[in-house]
Amino acid sequence: MKFTPEVLDPNVAFQRWSKMDIEAENAGWIGRIEADEYVGDCFHSKGARNFPKYSNPAVDKLIEDSRKEFDQAKRGELIKKAEDLIVEDCPVIFTLNNNAHNMWTSKVKGFQHLPSQSFGSQFPPVNLGG
Repeated sequence: MKFTPEVLDPNVAFQRWSKMDIEAENAGWIGRIEADEYVGDCFHSKGARNFPKYSNPAVDKLIEDSRKEFDQAKRGELIKKAEDLIVEDCPVIFTLNNNAHNMWTSKVKGFQHLPSQSFGSQFPPVNLGG
């Protein structure tokens, strides 16, 4: 395959991606605590962000079953099985898994790291103490 790289405004890129008016796209997101936000939204056949129109009834069932499960360990097992099927089907090519390593000095006061948010939204209450 050959691609012609094109740098776009993020809003334009998202609009084109949502219409599948692209050959390929390098996209990423912060993994949220709630797995269904991405697994369900992106890979359930009726998912709001399932732009490639991926469909696998077994994946749909696992996602739907996970939505009904209150035991978090069992729910995690269902999502993991759905993810394994998604990777096997390869509706998208996963090219990168970036581990974020967040560090700060003990002088920083008022900061509570929330893994479901970017640092920027957590800065207002922060100070250097003293």
